[in-house]
Amino acid sequence: MKGDFFSLPPTVKENLLWDIQLEYDWYESNKAEEIHCILHSHVNEINKAIINNYWLALSESSFLAVLTEIRNDLERQLDLTNKEIAKLI
Repeated sequence: MKGDFFSLPPTVKENLLWDIQLEYDWYESNKAEEIHCILHSHVNEINKAIINNYWLALSESSFLAVLTEIRNDLERQLDLTNKEIAKLI
């Protein structure tokens, strides 16, 4: 079971938030700022509803695919970091 969107780790939430059509003032803000606010628990009611609807509609297989993508990306980053550190030693 997926659980609650807002209880997910920040990395997973951020990745999913980029795929959601969030509501924000295009003149005063941008999507990155809105995501930052949401990650720090400042989510307005409209975006809360949008996120909850997205979360309910997201299939288990799609969620697992996102988690796999995040894990693979983090593993690549770690591998590159380890190679760079090995060059310094």
